[in-house]
Amino acid sequence: MTAVNGLFLSWAASSSIGIDGHAVPEAAMVQQIDRIRHSLADAGIGPGHLLLLDQADPLELIATLLAGWESGTWLLPVNQRWLVGEREQLRDRFAAAAIIGPGGQVVRGASNRLDLDGGGVVLMTSGTTGQPKAAVIQLEALVRSARAAAMHFNVVPGTCWGAPTPLWHIAGIAALVRCVGAGASFRSYRKWDPAIVMGDIQAGKVSHLSLVPTMLLDLVSRTDVAALATLDAILLGGAAASPTLLEQVAQLGLPVRHSYGMTETSAVVAVVNQVLDDFAQPLDGVRFGLESPDDDGVGILRVHSPWLFAGYLDDDLSTDRSVIQDGWFETGDFACLDCTGRVRIVDRRSDLIISGGENIYPSEVENVLCRLPGVMQAAVFGIPDSRLGAVPAALVKSDKKISDKSLEIMYKILAQYKIPEIIFGIDELPAGPGGKVSRAACRALFEQMVADPGPVNRRSWSWHRPEDRA
Repeated sequence: MTAVNGLFLSWAASSSIGIDGHAVPEAAMVQQIDRIRHSLADAGIGPGHLLLLDQADPLELIATLLAGWESGTWLLPVNQRWLVGEREQLRDRFAAAAIIGPGGQVVRGASNRLDLDGGGVVLMTSGTTGQPKAAVIQLEALVRSARAAAMHFNVVPGTCWGAPTPLWHIAGIAALVRCVGAGASFRSYRKWDPAIVMGDIQAGKVSHLSLVPTMLLDLVSRTDVAALATLDAILLGGAAASPTLLEQVAQLGLPVRHSYGMTETSAVVAVVNQVLDDFAQPLDGVRFGLESPDDDGVGILRVHSPWLFAGYLDDDLSTDRSVIQDGWFETGDFACLDCTGRVRIVDRRSDLIISGGENIYPSEVENVLCRLPGVMQAAVFGIPDSRLGAVPAALVKSDKKISDKSLEIMYKILAQYKIPEIIFGIDELPAGPGGKVSRAACRALFEQMVADPGPVNRRSWSWHRPEDRA
């Protein structure tokens, strides 16, 4: 994309980049980018080549991303939580032209080029079912998305976006490109550490922040939570936040903006502008539609946007199923729309529980559980049932056993078939790579706990639905 030639290098030369609360000198950053560009050129790497970035250090990864984009290459940052075997499978699967390792070391591979102009990123989706897919996002789409979000959140020179979210996920990548396009500063972090992030906020080094709900929960639990109110915006994404957390945020007067987006939409496409509102406003240029809505107006959400992904790298079938001929993307989410075109997300289609022919949306049950005294987080998922096919079960993060009287609240709010068959209370819910609670991981842990209860501290308490209430 010729319109951005030199954009990334000039931004690095004039904007502040910080890692873990410490500023990186502009000259050192430019020098590192130039060194990587020359290393790529010496290895015969050029426009269209696919590169795997196996780098844990965010400073190195930022430099490689900027250098790679300046060189017109396609970059696949490797999730650093993956095991060696998983990384080797990734290398074999895509036959990358090179692997960029720690210190910017270039290991030449195949001559794989993507038949698309301008370069960009290839990001692995969460892969909650089956093999993770590789979403191809052109640099032009990233820049368009970044500019729309920057305009919505008033990201301008002099502001700084903090991104504790990893740079191998779309949230981290989008925040970086957002700052490049707006001429703003950027802060990244080696790992999630609430104290370091809060230190940046208190020092006035950050004006905007990207978080997932688990991160926000950590921050609002701190005694210095008032510092969050000094931010211009907290972009919350990655998963639905519990009503309890949102009510706490509203009471504190924090500038939280719940967002909707995914890897395939190049991050944000809609934002909830009022904390306790259910509906998200599409960004300029974005339209929503529904496929096969039911009598309640709930259907499968489709998105039309100038910054959609280009398809999946090695999965034409998945691309054909999700990208419709007229350019609409089928998200796989259940949603409804209001008369102004705003969207309310109901749940993921892949997480839907069908019990005796009835649809159960896990997020609806999770929201009720999170209103019970002592419950901080909840994950609801389906477990096999010989009669009904599946029934809901739940793991909840709770520091004490919930009384039977409190659990009775569920029966006043939820239909009988939506009540979890079993609830386990544990100290911490399993999270995915981006820090958000993973229903798939929670289901796997639940199955392990049922098969082998193990030490007492694996679960602090359990509740089984009484037979006379089934």
